[in-house]
Amino acid sequence: MGFAKNSDIAALHYFGDPWGGFSNNITNCFGDLAREAAKSTKSKLEGSFNRLKVLAHKAIKKPDESARLRDEALWEKEEVYRSNAKLSEQLAETLRLKDELSKQEEDSARLLDEDAKSRDSSCLEIEATTEMLVTGIEKIFRKVRNFKDFSSFRLPRSQKYNGLPVVAYGIIKRTIKIV
Repeated sequence: MGFAKNSDIAALHYFGDPWGGFSNNITNCFGDLAREAAKSTKSKLEGSFNRLKVLAHKAIKKPDESARLRDEALWEKEEVYRSNAKLSEQLAETLRLKDELSKQEEDSARLLDEDAKSRDSSCLEIEATTEMLVTGIEKIFRKVRNFKDFSSFRLPRSQKYNGLPVVAYGIIKRTIKIV
């Protein structure tokens, strides 16, 4: 059996219903099916339309979002450049200070060397002066020994002085005894 054709349905209306209301039930059933199909199609179309609207809104928002993201990226890039410039300035200042400190360190080292040389020179001069004074006073003792008796050739010591002042103290005391 096939589906009823338009001519079959028209004949049913013209001659009457041979099955007695059964065709009305079928017609009603077909109508109900058609309404259900239309409702289903309508709801599917509405869902598709709503999805299309959402996609359209997203598509509209996307350029705005990408523009915002681009602006943020540009701002961050500029901030990085500014930060980099500040760091470069700080690095240059730090290097300049390092160079100054290196020069000061070199100057300090040079001054310390000069001071050490000067101290060594002073020590040598003090030793030479001490030796000269001691040998000079010993020569004087030898010449004067015939006139005055000295128990020892050693110079008098002082609790108060040390170093070259001790030698000077001893020489002065011995000279006072000689005179």
